[in-house]
Amino acid sequence: MNYKIKVVASFLVMLFLHGCAENTLKVADKDEAWKSHGPMLVMNENFEEEREDKLNALKLLDATLSPFEDMTEYALESDDIGMNKTLKTIHDNQNRYPNFKNEVKQLELSVMEHNYKTTALLSTQLFKKSIDDFTYANYVKEQIHIENLDYLGFEILSLVNQTDIDYVAIQKLIMTSKQHWLAIRDKINDENSIDSFNLLFRGLEISVKNQDTKMLKVLAHMDLSLVDIIEKFLQ
Repeated sequence: MNYKIKVVASFLVMLFLHGCAENTLKVADKDEAWKSHGPMLVMNENFEEEREDKLNALKLLDATLSPFEDMTEYALESDDIGMNKTLKTIHDNQNRYPNFKNEVKQLELSVMEHNYKTTALLSTQLFKKSIDDFTYANYVKEQIHIENLDYLGFEILSLVNQTDIDYVAIQKLIMTSKQHWLAIRDKINDENSIDSFNLLFRGLEISVKNQDTKMLKVLAHMDLSLVDIIEKFLQ
């Protein structure tokens, strides 16, 4: 009787151990499957975080630059109502421009004095400084190039609007801006846009050499229009 009990007991122990081994094996399989998918899950999570960071950076960049873009346009049109409205927007968001307090004060003074030419020039300069000073530029590198191409158009319009036109400054601006174009050109999936921008720079180089103010204005407006088009290919 004792012998039978021992045999049965041994058999039950063996079954129990075998079941444990199977359970352990299944859990191990699940663990291995999780480990194999883990890196992909982490990559997806990181991708979503980076995408969200980029979108937030784009929104902040737009909110930072838009007032100066608007101010330049209003100044070039001698629109006092628009200039004062935009100045209020800048005042309400001064925390975005902690490094340019003096420049903002100069801009305010020129608006109050209805000095449209100075206002346009100061505003485009603040536009450029805000691009260069943007904290999260690494998240939106391509957009930084786009904004610099926008700056090209606004700065040319502001410079040719001055009493004494600095053609040397315009020439340097064109040369610098061309590097921003070359940095993103290969990422534009549209041959017509690429050809148009290449011709734009060729036209700007000829126009500044000939000191052709009228053509510089036309090409500056063309630049601003083309920027809106190529920007869509980088979003």
